[in-house]
Amino acid sequence: MRCYTPAYRQVLLSLFLFLTLASSPALPQQEAQVVKVGLFPLPPIIYLDENDQPQGLYVDLLKELAARENWQIQYEAGTWAEGLDRVTSGEIDLMTSIIHSPEREPYLDFCQETVMLVWGQVFARENAQIQNILELDGRRVAVMMGDQNGRNFQANVQTFGLDCEIVAVGSHHEVFQMVQRGDVSAGVAPNLFGYIHSADYGLVQTPILFNPSSITFAAAQGTNAELLAAIDHHLMIWKKTRTRSTTRF
Repeated sequence: MRCYTPAYRQVLLSLFLFLTLASSPALPQQEAQVVKVGLFPLPPIIYLDENDQPQGLYVDLLKELAARENWQIQYEAGTWAEGLDRVTSGEIDLMTSIIHSPEREPYLDFCQETVMLVWGQVFARENAQIQNILELDGRRVAVMMGDQNGRNFQANVQTFGLDCEIVAVGSHHEVFQMVQRGDVSAGVAPNLFGYIHSADYGLVQTPILFNPSSITFAAAQGTNAELLAAIDHHLMIWKKTRTRSTTRF
């Protein structure tokens, strides 16, 4: 009877495992999950460049998330209103750069983690000399349809008892075009959008800043909870890592 030493048995076991694995069919690589994402023009947060390629903070963020979660991101470009309709109907999975508000909770679920903070701001022509919200009484002001910044502005107008005619258009670029042409006295947009584009239209940032709001991701209510949870997980880790790395002792 042949006696095998422990070392010899380990060699035989290793050889057996090698031959078994070598003769077994290769396991197929898990197919990436397609995630459809709404994209609307809000540079530098998210937009299409001159070559119609997605760019911006959210695009960079989703690229990192996709690499970690094995997602294949497909962008659906359109206006803000179109994106909101698409995510609500389930045509797309996620909407980007959206403010979590009570009005949207009946039909949307939101990430818990904030991507960034934005303010609403009023923009006007350089010679308008608008310094405070009271000076907008009796004037026409453009906002983007469905934009929470526009809603917040209207709420402030009501609080101060002002009589403003609100003109709703399809995009922040259209808001600025109306101000540029003189069709309205002022326009409302996120402060970051205005910082990038106000000079292109000959507009200036007024001192009227209001309602800092957190923007994040959203999905249709009761759907894609796993996507939102995965985003929250990575955002939380990245924020903690960044906090530790920037802390000075």
